Amino acid sequence: MKLLLENWEEFLNEAKLKHGYSIGEIGKDPIAGIDQNKSMYGASMNKPVLAFINLVLAKEGALHNRTGEKIRRLSPEELDKLISYAGGSSSSNRVNRALSDMSSVPGKDPKNQGYYKKYSKQYGVSRDQAKEVLNKLGLGDSIGGVHWGSKYNQQTPQGYNNFMSLLIKMKNDPNSEYHSEANEVLSYIQKRQGGTGAKGLKDRLNKQLEKAGYGKDSIKSMYGKGGYYKGTLNYSVVINDKYVLSLYTDQSDRDLGKMRSKIQDLTLGAIKDNIKPEQFQTPLQTKVPDKAPAPTPPTTDTPSPVAPAPKPMPDVKMPPDYWDSPEFNMWQNQAVLYKILRR
Repeated sequence: MKLLLENWEEFLNEAKLKHGYSIGEIGKDPIAGIDQNKSMYGASMNKPVLAFINLVLAKEGALHNRTGEKIRRLSPEELDKLISYAGGSSSSNRVNRALSDMSSVPGKDPKNQGYYKKYSKQYGVSRDQAKEVLNKLGLGDSIGGVHWGSKYNQQTPQGYNNFMSLLIKMKNDPNSEYHSEANEVLSYIQKRQGGTGAKGLKDRLNKQLEKAGYGKDSIKSMYGKGGYYKGTLNYSVVINDKYVLSLYTDQSDRDLGKMRSKIQDLTLGAIKDNIKPEQFQTPLQTKVPDKAPAPTPPTTDTPSPVAPAPKPMPDVKMPPDYWDSPEFNMWQNQAVLYKILRR
């Protein structure tokens, strides 16, 4: 009876699992997805988006909505803390709240209220400013909000795929208006493997995909951003520099290990169901035909004519009295006359 109740409880937990995902090639329409256009709570997924918005506004000389001063660009140290968790999750969240233009956080983190008051006035971005930039980038309809707090931190899986694809496109285009800003944000995302939910994901997928016929170590590269908070475990990962998958969950609070296992199984299923082994290969894995040898010049059976060697001059020996003979004197006189006539 106890085992039956445990299995029933596990079934109810699985049934409560709400998730959405979108998978596709970078910069292209999605291949597949579930609720990929449904807005869901992002947890820390907002951080790279809001950071990029800050860099765009600072580049354009935008003014802070409260102070009227120019918005300060996030420093490399602040970007590293925010996106790459260089100082741990507390430092990342502290920068995130100030960046969300929160001058105070009532009832939370009381020792850092002075930090929020000071730095939110320097680099904080208002919700209206963020929406304006998202609309300009064509992301306004799929990314509803990127500020701290569940109400204003809502994205769709497809919207996050679009954001990641946009960053990569701008990075690869030196003529893009925001080439350097996209490159900088991506460099910090690439220091992560997808966050808490993606821990061990690459190894697990490679092991299972090899069993499914995708070959050994079919995933050569993986990076991305994740988010985790009280029943929410999300990530967006770029695989083999070819595919991007964004997965969001919304469920009752449960064991992190089980949550991670479940969303990684969902990721494996999304790949196996929608991408064939030959499609999954990276450009480096695709065999390049060997270079053809240089063509051999045409040959004929008839050999090229060869000029005959000159015949040697005969070794003629003159008699000793020849040089005093009338014949030699006549020849010598003719030679002198010839020179005179040519003058």
